[in-house]
Amino acid sequence: MPPTAKCLKIPLRGVLVVPFVLQIFTAVSLTGWLSLRNGQKAVNDVAAQLRQELIARIEGELKQYINKPHDINRVNSVAFAQGHMDMVNGRNAKQFLTQVQISPFVFSSYCGDAQGYYLGATRRESKIAMTASNQETNYHFYFYEMDNWGDRRKFLEQVNSSYDPRQRPWYLSAVKAGRPTWSNIFVNIVNNGKPAITASEPVYDPEGKLLGVCATLVVLSENLREFLGSLSIGKTGKAFVMERSGSMISSSTTEPLIKGQGKAQKMIDAVESREPFVRETAKYLLKYFGNFDQIHKSEQLEFTLKSERQFVQLLPLNDGRGIDWLIVVVVPESDFMEQINYNRTTTIILCLLSLVIATGLAIITSQWIAKPIRRLSQASQAIASGNFEQNVPDTLVEELVSLSVSFNQMSHELKNSYQTLEQKVEERTQELRETQAQLIQSEKMSSLGQLVAGIAHEVNNPANFIHGNLSHLSQYTQDLLELVQLYQKYYPQPVSEIQAKSEDIEIEFLSEDLSKLLNSMKVGSERIRDIVKSLRNFSRLDEADFKAVDIHEGIESTLMILQNRLKPRHTHPEIEVIKEYGNLPPIECYAGQLNQVFMNILTNALDALDEHRVEKKTIRISTSLYNSELVRICIADNGCGITEEVKKRLFDPFFTTKSVGKGTGMGMSISYQIVIQKHKGKLWCTSEPGERTEFWIEIPLNQSVI
Repeated sequence: MPPTAKCLKIPLRGVLVVPFVLQIFTAVSLTGWLSLRNGQKAVNDVAAQLRQELIARIEGELKQYINKPHDINRVNSVAFAQGHMDMVNGRNAKQFLTQVQISPFVFSSYCGDAQGYYLGATRRESKIAMTASNQETNYHFYFYEMDNWGDRRKFLEQVNSSYDPRQRPWYLSAVKAGRPTWSNIFVNIVNNGKPAITASEPVYDPEGKLLGVCATLVVLSENLREFLGSLSIGKTGKAFVMERSGSMISSSTTEPLIKGQGKAQKMIDAVESREPFVRETAKYLLKYFGNFDQIHKSEQLEFTLKSERQFVQLLPLNDGRGIDWLIVVVVPESDFMEQINYNRTTTIILCLLSLVIATGLAIITSQWIAKPIRRLSQASQAIASGNFEQNVPDTLVEELVSLSVSFNQMSHELKNSYQTLEQKVEERTQELRETQAQLIQSEKMSSLGQLVAGIAHEVNNPANFIHGNLSHLSQYTQDLLELVQLYQKYYPQPVSEIQAKSEDIEIEFLSEDLSKLLNSMKVGSERIRDIVKSLRNFSRLDEADFKAVDIHEGIESTLMILQNRLKPRHTHPEIEVIKEYGNLPPIECYAGQLNQVFMNILTNALDALDEHRVEKKTIRISTSLYNSELVRICIADNGCGITEEVKKRLFDPFFTTKSVGKGTGMGMSISYQIVIQKHKGKLWCTSEPGERTEFWIEIPLNQSVI
C-alpha cells in the first residue's frame, strides 16, 4: 500500500553530491585549520629553541667574561703573596703586561699593598703602560713605558694628585667582603666613557694578615657588543644585558650606551633606549614583574608590539661575587612567519581548487549514477503495479550492470515466487538454527582458555623429557663423532664405498653443524620450558611465594623489561644504568611483589629523565647490607627532582603528577604497601629539585628477625 504520511524526499543526485561535497569541504577546512595551527606551533617551537640557544650562548660568553678577571686576580694574588712583585721599587710587571695583552676586554691589571704601594699595567692609547705609585713617585700616579719583560723604561706621564690604593673603592670593597668581589659598574672616563667594572680579591698571609688587594678592570662594551652583534637573532631580533636597576650594560644594537659629558656621563636605562625592541621589551618586563628585582629564574614570555607578537627569553645571571644581571633576547614573530604564511596560503588555494574540482566531478558522477537507477525505480514501480514484463537496459557501470541483470532475472522469477515462498522460509529458518548452533559453539570455545593450566601441565612432561635427554644425545653424538675421527686418524685411506659415502653426506660439515643443531634444539627446549613455566604461573597468580632469592636477579629482570626505554631514541639520549651491587646473601621476600616495586620506581625514574633536559642521563642502583640484618636498595636518577609538596603526598593512593591517561596514581601507593606491610620494611624518598631523586628501600634480610 502506498504510504499515507508525507515525508521529506531527497533526490538521489542530492544524496550523492551533498555528502561528497561536505566531506571535501570538511577535509579542506581541517587541512587549512591544521596548517594554521601547525604553522603557529612550529613558530612557537622554533622561537623557543632559538631563544634558548641564544640565551645559553650569551650566558656562556658572559660567564667566561666575568670569570676571567677573577682567574687573573687569583694568579696575581698567589704571586703577590709569594713576594714575586717589586711593589716598593715599581718593577717586574711582566705578569700584569701579559694578562692585559692576552685579554682584549681587560683594561688594566694591578695590585696595591697594605703600605700604600701600587703596581700594575694598563692600556694607554695603542700601547700598554706600567702604572706605579710608591715612595719613589712621591705617591703620585706614574705611567712608564715597559719592555717585553715588564721592566720600566721611559717615564710617560704623572698624575699630580696623590694616589693611595688603600682608599680606592676596589680596595675597600675587597677588604670589606673578605673574598673576591665586584665593584659597581661605572663609566670609565679614561677609556672614552665606556662602561667598566672592577674585579678585586684580598690577599692574606698564612696567619690571616692582610697583605693587599689585586684587581682587574674590565671594559664591558666593546668585545661583548661585538659578540652580541654577531649572533643570528632572526632578521630583526635583539639581545641586551642590563643591571637590576635597568641600566644597559651591553646590547646587539649600535646605539650609544652612555649619555652625558665628562664626569656627568652615565649609562642609559633600557626603558629609555632609542631602539624600539629594547625599549618596549624593558617596559613590558617592568610592567609584568613590577620591578626587575622580582626576576628570579629563566622565563619565556610574549607580548604584542604594533599588533605583532614578540617572543622574549629572560635569564638572570648571578655569579655569587656581586654580578646580578639580566640577559634578554627578543625576537619578532614575523622573523619566522614569512615562509609559513606563504606555505599556508598555497595550501589553502590548493584546497579550494580541489574543492571546486571535486564538486564538479561529484555532480557529473551523480548524474551518471542516478540515471540508470532512475530507470530501475520506474521498472520497480511498474512491477508493483502488476506489470512483471520489465527489462532494464545495461549501463557502463559494472555494479549497475549486475544490478540490471539481477533485476531482470527478478522480474521473470517473481511470477513463481509465491509457490516457493514457504520453502524459502523453511530454508531461512534452518539457516537461523545453524547460526544459533554456531554461536553456542563459539561460546563454548571461549571457555577453553580455562584449560591453559592443564595444557601447560601436560606439555611440561614431554618438554622435560626432551630437555633432559638432549644432554645424553649430545654426549652420544660427541662419542660417535670422536669414534669417526679415530677411524679417520688410523684408517686415512678407507675403502671407496666409505669414501664416497663420506663425500656424499659431507662428513666434515655434518660434524660441525651437528653440535650447532643440538645447541639450537637445547635453546628451543628451554624456550618451551619457559613458556610452560609462564603458563603454570598464570594459572596460580594468587598463590603466596615467600622464599629466599637473589634480589639482584629481580633487578636485572626488571631492567631487561625496560631495556627499550634505556636505549637511545631520536628525542632522548641513552640512559646509563650504573650498578653498585653489594655482596648480599639470599633475601627472604615476595620476589614477584618486590619486582613490582622495582618496576614502579624505575618507570617513574625513566619518566622523570624523559621530561628533564640534561646532557648525560643516569640511573644509579646500589645495594648494601646495613647492620648485618637489613638490606638497603637505592635507586637514584639525575632527573628533574621532586618538590617538598609532591614528596608529602608521594605514597597517597590516586595521587599523580602525570597528565591524564599516563598514570593511575596507584604505583607508588602499592609499592609502599608491599614494602611496609608485606616485608615489614621502609620506603622513603630524598630529592633535590632540578638535580636528582633517590628512592630507598630497606627490608629485613630474614623475616624471622622481625
